[in-house]
Amino acid sequence: MTNQYQRLYSLSAKFMSPQTFIAWWLSWASNFKVDFRVVCDICKYEPKYLACDGTKIGINFRHASVTPIEIPSTDVKVDPCHRRNERAFIHYKQGDLDIAANIKCREHLLYLSKYHRGLLKDDQKLPWNDQTDRTNLLVETVDRDCREIVKRFSLGEYSNLLQFKLAIVFAVLSSNSSLTSLIPYRYLTLTAFIITSLRNAVDSDCDFVNDLRQFSPELRDIVHFALDNRESLLEVLDFIEYLVLRVKDIHGKNKAPDFAVPQPGTYNPEKYGRAYYFNPTGEQLRHLPKYSMNEHATSKNYDDQPAREEEKCNKIFPQVSRKGTTYLFLWFDPKHYGHCYGYHMIPGSEGRKDPFTSAYLYLEKAPEELFYDFSCQLEEYCLNREPGYWQNTRFWHDVFHGFSHKCPVTYKSRRILSLRKMSTEICEQFNSFIQRIKYSARAMSTGKFNHYLQFMIHHWCIKKKASFQKRCNVAATYLL
Repeated sequence: MTNQYQRLYSLSAKFMSPQTFIAWWLSWASNFKVDFRVVCDICKYEPKYLACDGTKIGINFRHASVTPIEIPSTDVKVDPCHRRNERAFIHYKQGDLDIAANIKCREHLLYLSKYHRGLLKDDQKLPWNDQTDRTNLLVETVDRDCREIVKRFSLGEYSNLLQFKLAIVFAVLSSNSSLTSLIPYRYLTLTAFIITSLRNAVDSDCDFVNDLRQFSPELRDIVHFALDNRESLLEVLDFIEYLVLRVKDIHGKNKAPDFAVPQPGTYNPEKYGRAYYFNPTGEQLRHLPKYSMNEHATSKNYDDQPAREEEKCNKIFPQVSRKGTTYLFLWFDPKHYGHCYGYHMIPGSEGRKDPFTSAYLYLEKAPEELFYDFSCQLEEYCLNREPGYWQNTRFWHDVFHGFSHKCPVTYKSRRILSLRKMSTEICEQFNSFIQRIKYSARAMSTGKFNHYLQFMIHHWCIKKKASFQKRCNVAATYLL
């Protein structure tokens, strides 16, 4: 089929107009009677690793007749109980009187983390009196259970190596990101077990320390460099235990997601401009409610307080004018061979609404690992709307985009050894592949474009699977 398609494409470039080629190609492709609802042979219908992105492939905007996927399909209104600053280390609720003081404390905690890592120049260092006043305010502001370690860190009372590693952790905690970026919710039980094991360990060279590396290398480092001093170790363990309790409290109020039930008649790519294969029928599993956050979202940060300069990870979302073309949003499996789980058309601009809505509507369980080029803000977007659905998901920047972000290091997938071998840039590979239909697609109607696109995705999956199988056969030969 691949050679036939290449010959047709070559002939069309020489002897056919785009309109003639489209009519001929669709007539030829329809004879294959392909059911495009093909599942990944490895992950089936419960993928644990997913990557997503948008691409500039679509039809002329004036030909588009699809409804945006983010339009609510029910009148039910949802108002989640948590916001960004309630999930942060230095936490507060909107409307509190001491918000300005909390923000100053975050800024000073970041200053101290830079100071103890030697990142400040002489002209950036505060006078001793000012630094003392701000440190006292910081110690009084943080919760009582972690005041001792914050105070000793501020005064530089730990060993040099432990002080340096603590500075990295406190740099993460100085932001308004959720604590789950440092200790994922699904690892709470393991973390509690490790803490108990370390407390009871007689030998300071405990093997449990390295178990922290699989989800939080930063916490592993501070425990490792505190092993030589029993007092420091206990303070570090108390601090991690406090973080565990905070994460447990944050997600303890989460409402479970709506039960996933296939919605008959919702699989119609030609009508709705979307085709996802997270279940055998390709039908929608949930209705999208109205979120109060959408009504109050007046900025990219979805917060009453502006983010610090160090936190401003701004993605420039593509804007589509009426003279342009629609966009496309797709989901892939980055762990194995890059299976495409489907797409939806975007008759507007791409944003965090697209990964959130498409996953919530069509995927029964949220993935454990999600890769997106704006994950630091996608996590906040998701937790503000369906925290119960997303509570077990870790959000990552892929290697390709991670270098341009100013958010905490906890969103960089390269810090976790088990994620380094994944093809997190699979979306960019598909973007390169699908560009070959860019100009042909512009002249199509919605129905023809969806059939054309599904056929190309089907071709992509077959091609990637064959390549993956070939590599597996080679590897198996050398293992015999």
